[in-house]
Amino acid sequence: MAQDDTVTRKLKNQLEKLYPDKTLATNTDIMIYLDYQLFMRSLIEEAERIAENENSRRIDESHVEKAANVVLQKFRG
Repeated sequence: MAQDDTVTRKLKNQLEKLYPDKTLATNTDIMIYLDYQLFMRSLIEEAERIAENENSRRIDESHVEKAANVVLQKFRG
């Protein structure tokens, strides 16, 4: 958990530098980090599914690229 705190603190500092005239809600950095984690988990699961469908034992770059197209469509809404 300590590493997650460090990541979210760094993210909050970066956001404050990018948008100095904006005020961030209390948990904005945590919500962005959780969305990132959810996206990465979905990407990995989709890449695993594609690799399994192609009877591959390992996930290749092509599997991740195909998975990225699918997952990005889901996350765009």
